[in-house]
Formats: sequence, structure tokens, C-alpha cells
Amino acid sequence: MQQLTTIVLLLFVSWPAFSCSARMQGALLNHEELIDTTETIVLAELVDTTMLSYFRTIEVIKGQMPAEFQWVKFRARQSHIDNDFDQHRAQEFWSQQAYRAPYPNGSCSPSLTFDSGERYLIFVESPGHGHSAEIIKSESDLWYLFVKERVTHNKQSQPTLNSARLL
Repeated sequence: MQQLTTIVLLLFVSWPAFSCSARMQGALLNHEELIDTTETIVLAELVDTTMLSYFRTIEVIKGQMPAEFQWVKFRARQSHIDNDFDQHRAQEFWSQQAYRAPYPNGSCSPSLTFDSGERYLIFVESPGHGHSAEIIKSESDLWYLFVKERVTHNKQSQPTLNSARLL
């Protein structure tokens, strides 16, 4: 009985040490790589508040997308995080040291939260990146402008993070 108790205690104590064997697609990309390698980028509004995430497409920035779509098959159970990093003007966002959807310890995916009626810049094929579903509150949002600029002029100008700060 004491051995069983010891084993259970060791499993309980070591549980936080278990980690994900492979994070979701897009997890380790920098901003430019996220934009360049994601085939579909859309500005969308959450329309369904069930556990699944159904969105209405507002603007297709890259690729093709139907008028309504279901994106990730899960949503974090924590309360909604509505930080837009001051319309993505905050330095911490650009240094990639802060995420609206952080990775919990040992998790394979970020803690994505959504709220009905909010707009998100969604990187469809890169759900593992902490910036793959950023809140966009206005068309003057720097992340939104940077992504649009990079997609639109990717072959000609190759905008950098420094040019985003100048917008």
C-alpha cells in the first residue's frame, strides 16, 4: 500500500513536468514567417459561442475562405483574454515576449479565447502560434496593417518589423 501511495504521489508531483511532444503548426515561427508560410489569413468575427469556434469572414487577406467557417476544434475554458496590446502598438507584442493566447505549461496549443462579436486576425493553418488569433478593434491596428502590407507587397518590398513601427 505504501508503494502505491508513493507512486501516486510521484505521478502527482511530476505531472507539471510532462510536456507536449509536438506543438501545433506555426508555434515556433516569428512574425514574418507566420505571415509568409500561412496560406490563409482572414479578418473574421466570432458568430457562435459554443465550444466550437464559428466565424464570419469580414476580409480575406491571403488565400480563400468561405463566408462562414469553423476554425479551431477547441477553445480555452479560461475567461476571455481581450488584450489587443494597445492596437498592437506595445513593444512587448513586437518583441514576441507577450501573447494574448499563451501556452499553458505542458500544452500543445495556445489558450485561445474568443468573445462573440469581436474581430480576430486569424492565421488558419497556423493555430499553434500565440499570435494566430489576435483581436483587431480598428483598421488602424498595427498588426492588421503590418500583415496586410507584408501580404500585399511581399514580392516587392519585404516589409520588416521596423516598418510596422513607422506606420
